Amino acid sequence: MVDPNRGLKTDIIKNNDFKLPSELDLSNVKEVKRLADEVVDHNRTLGREKQQARRKGDAKTEAKLDGDIKALAAYRERLRLLAEGHKQLTEPKIGKSLQLKMCGDRFGDLTIDPRALVAGQVKAFKGGHLVFEAPSDETLHALLTKRFVKTKQCTLQAVKTFTKLVELRGLPVHGRRSNKHKRIRIAGPSPSKSYTTKTQTP
Repeated sequence: MVDPNRGLKTDIIKNNDFKLPSELDLSNVKEVKRLADEVVDHNRTLGREKQQARRKGDAKTEAKLDGDIKALAAYRERLRLLAEGHKQLTEPKIGKSLQLKMCGDRFGDLTIDPRALVAGQVKAFKGGHLVFEAPSDETLHALLTKRFVKTKQCTLQAVKTFTKLVELRGLPVHGRRSNKHKRIRIAGPSPSKSYTTKTQTP
């Protein structure tokens, strides 16, 4: 188990009347984010107190407030990371580039042989069984392993194969939100021709 309080100055967090990360319900992402916003407001107040202490020449109070501000900033960042991490673990990220690319040899619930992919062949497995096989090229390799770039041209075969893999991993390719889609241009003699895949955002 990972200790969510690790590395934080828990005494300062408690002294400023905030709950430790370990005491929070991380499944309530909205509440965790609200708390992070409260920390920002609280640090602004401490910042004003720090300036007053500086004007009065109270170096001891200024140093203490500076330490509190830094500790609470680290606490806020931890809250943000915990909220985002829980969201990524529990919600599908359909339509986002990080989700529509391989992580190691995994593409959703598919396993793709990386050596075969480099060698020009896609071999996708689910539950240990080969469920899809097709030729691969450089543009398909880029679609599966690199950050999506809308201006990059892809071959028709690469786009069809990529679409099939997305379908096999259980993601809807054609969503209803037209403002959330990726446009994949097809390399060839007609640069104006394009192939569009739409992915729904939760």
